[in-house]
Amino acid sequence: MEIRPILSAMLRSKTGPLLIAMQIAITLAIVVNAAFITDQRSEKMGRDTGMDDQNLIFVGTYGFGASYDHRESIRQDLDALRAMPGVVNAAYMDGVPLSGSGANSGYSDKPIAPSQQAVTNANYYNVDERAPETLGLKLESGRWFRADEIEYRPGETFMPESIVITRATADGLFGEGELAVGKLVYDAGNDTSRVIGVVEHMQGAWVNWNNLDHVLLRGAIAEGPLGGYVVRVEPGLAGQMVAEIETKLQEISRNRVVIEVRTLADHMAESYSRDSAMIQLLSGVSLLLVAVTALGIIGLAAFNVNQRRKQIGTRRALGATRRDVLRYFMTESLLIAGIGVLLGIILAFLMSWWLGTQFSLPALDWRFIPPAIFGLLIISQLAVLGPAQRATLISPSLATRSV
Repeated sequence: MEIRPILSAMLRSKTGPLLIAMQIAITLAIVVNAAFITDQRSEKMGRDTGMDDQNLIFVGTYGFGASYDHRESIRQDLDALRAMPGVVNAAYMDGVPLSGSGANSGYSDKPIAPSQQAVTNANYYNVDERAPETLGLKLESGRWFRADEIEYRPGETFMPESIVITRATADGLFGEGELAVGKLVYDAGNDTSRVIGVVEHMQGAWVNWNNLDHVLLRGAIAEGPLGGYVVRVEPGLAGQMVAEIETKLQEISRNRVVIEVRTLADHMAESYSRDSAMIQLLSGVSLLLVAVTALGIIGLAAFNVNQRRKQIGTRRALGATRRDVLRYFMTESLLIAGIGVLLGIILAFLMSWWLGTQFSLPALDWRFIPPAIFGLLIISQLAVLGPAQRATLISPSLATRSV
């Protein structure tokens, strides 16, 4: 089929095709950037935590009264938790990873002078000897804590003798790939701890922190009255064990209340709630834009069929087949979509540049463009199919009728 007659018809009525082409361009630009941002957010939410995150439950407690014994309360709680059916292990831990709440400090591989800054920051947790195993961490080198290494010094601020750090923390302190086991780590006050083990990976408290995987586990129990535990349960039991754990702990002591019992999955869902909402919003907007664009193509095609009924009848009388008529409108729609796609590619990169300057987003990955182009071209063909098929039903006798 010759393209010239189609172009001539489009040039005689420029407004409709131009509007549809612009609509396709805008849709392509927004959908491509939305897909890119959605992919980034999904990848962010799917990052490996380094822990058995689907089977972990975190508990917060608060002791009160003159007879409250913090160390003894922790011992009683952990004994009870470890004896519960469905519990794989339980340990003391005074914070919750990926919860948005935690403590961090600066550390160095050498004494820090008053005018100097720490080499790296790390999110730290006070834990007992069972915490690494309970969390499901993987040891890269060295060893875990021993029970006799867990320190408790009420009324003191101190660096414990032994710490376990993540590989990312070790790289920040001693250089990428350097051995860390046995080396000293200095805090801002130049107190020291010795690294006894390095774990492959573990995420800390703040999902938007650039140093999320900089974590330091301290072999120590923090002074009360706040207490905390991590409980690892058998696969699939985390949801039902929350209420059972809370009930069990409430029965043990009247000098301690249970503040919160939540799965790590719940903490993660809350921390990533903005990312999840962004994914839903962008997906909804993209689907709406595509639907509106498809309706616009259908409307333009239906209008053209009604406006060209006598022209179609004349072509049929001169020997054009139904397939020729169908191909005419499909080709016209493809040309309009092609123009829109070309404009949309330029607009997509301009939008990406603007988003980068305004919100510090990375540059658009070009690999997201071909699928969007292919999808919009397919949609443009499917959208015009109905009106084009109706055009094929116009009788050749229409050419002989007076207008």
